[in-house]
Amino acid sequence: MNKPVIFLLQQLLIIFQSILDRLAAQATPIASCPKCDTTAVNFSELYDKQEVMELLRISPRTYARYKSSGRIKTMRVGGRDYITPGSLKEALRESVRKGRV
Repeated sequence: MNKPVIFLLQQLLIIFQSILDRLAAQATPIASCPKCDTTAVNFSELYDKQEVMELLRISPRTYARYKSSGRIKTMRVGGRDYITPGSLKEALRESVRKGRV
């Protein structure tokens, strides 16, 4: 290779390295991210939409309202909603309070 090409490649390498350094300085590790849940999910403990509606004795429309309002916190996996036991327990308390269960 000729010297001007080598020089340009070295300059590009310096620029890319400085960009990577700045990005690394701004990055937040996942473990310290308050919005990130880093705990492993055991899929055998999750409930699907149908199970939740039967347990809470609610209609599909009520399920949709609970989901959109945040009363039921869902995880989307493979195009299906799944609910964690903790979220189901909170919704179950609400259903008991309202006399559904």
